[in-house]
Amino acid sequence: MTSRTFEFDDPSTSKAGVNTIRLFIAGAELAFDIRSVRTLAQEIATTCPPSWSLVITPNLNICRTMQANPRLRRIISSADTLLPDGWPIAWLLSREADQEVTRASGADLMEELLRSDGGGRPLVLVGGSDPTAMAHLAQRAQAFGWRVHLEPAPPEELENHSARTYLLERVSRAGRGGVVVVGLGVPKQEYFADHLAQLTGFGWVLCLGMALNYSSGVNRRAPELVQRMRLEWFYRAASEPRRLVRRYAADAAYLLRLVGRAA
Repeated sequence: MTSRTFEFDDPSTSKAGVNTIRLFIAGAELAFDIRSVRTLAQEIATTCPPSWSLVITPNLNICRTMQANPRLRRIISSADTLLPDGWPIAWLLSREADQEVTRASGADLMEELLRSDGGGRPLVLVGGSDPTAMAHLAQRAQAFGWRVHLEPAPPEELENHSARTYLLERVSRAGRGGVVVVGLGVPKQEYFADHLAQLTGFGWVLCLGMALNYSSGVNRRAPELVQRMRLEWFYRAASEPRRLVRRYAADAAYLLRLVGRAA
């Protein structure tokens, strides 16, 4: 369910520390950071929060998923920074706040981070489907001064309690004072990040979904023109029809319900 409960926060009181737009969606009030991807990447690359700071990029599918997933809804609602990943969320924010809001995709944020000066800080990459491609991605990041640590996090490691605990401890130690990027898919990555945030340490934890596979070259993003036309969803559905056509159809129906209830 959605309502017209949007507001601009005063920068001195906003949870994100900047102007945000609040959107009530999927049973939760979410405060979206509306700064540019470049600005956000610069902040992440040059600052270090005193504890683990969780960044999540909700898109329409994530919002639909958390509608029936209280645990995911709690994690997303309590995240330190939320970015509007996907044109439908950006459009909903623009429509109700009466100002243009641009999407901030996890893939774009990852690329901006890779081009930022790491200054010797840790960059832990959790996930990625191809070890060779991830090794090349690590080299890219190292060329910009990041101290990279790779954790493939295969399913058998995530599903075994003791192995998962050890993995979380390794990531916490390796990422302390830097950036941890988790690309395990929804909701696994949010569950992992939530557990990580409860461990001793400090730095940024980014849940970026497919961003690792995009940046490593395993998957290809839509051409820039297609992205500007807001048809990236069509490109992805055509590339992976069995996995995505039904999902995008359900997302479209969900968006229509949101718009109808807000009318």
